[in-house]
Order: sequence, then structure tokens, then C-alpha cells
Amino acid sequence: RGGIRRYHATSLETLRHLVASGHGYTLIPELALRRDLGLDQMLCYRAFDKKSIGRVVALVCRERYARMEDVELLAQFIKTHKPAGMVGV
Repeated sequence: RGGIRRYHATSLETLRHLVASGHGYTLIPELALRRDLGLDQMLCYRAFDKKSIGRVVALVCRERYARMEDVELLAQFIKTHKPAGMVGV
């Protein structure tokens, strides 16, 4: 039968290797681009044309979390070391 095969992957590496093996295409965040895997001849990375593409990422924890100071330090680290092009932090 020549139907559509459906794959479910839970990691970017699995998706990357499925695409390199000829099993379709996927979206990969720019922060996850890997050109050191020896797959360059099997993969083609393309950017979206002049459109702001993104997602919202939130750091959330319980109000009475015992290590709130660590969460605040992590939040400050993320704000200080945000990737180029990241907005709204």
C-alpha cells in the first residue's frame, strides 16, 4: 500500500535524522541548528521570509517553592544571556 506513513518523534535529533533519511520535512528552531553532524548533504536549512516566527517560553514554579532563589537566578541568567533576536524578556 502506498499510503502516508506517520511518524512521531520526541526529540529534535530524531526529527533531524528522519528528514535526513528522506522521511519528509520538519521545522527546527534556529537555536537548534547543527551543522557538525555530517548531515549537510542530506539536509537543507531554510529561514522564513521576513516573518516574525516564534513561540512563548515561560519559567513557572509553585509560589511556595523551597528554592525560589535558584529560580530567580535562573530567570536572571536567561535574561542576561538571551539569544540574538529574542524579544520580550
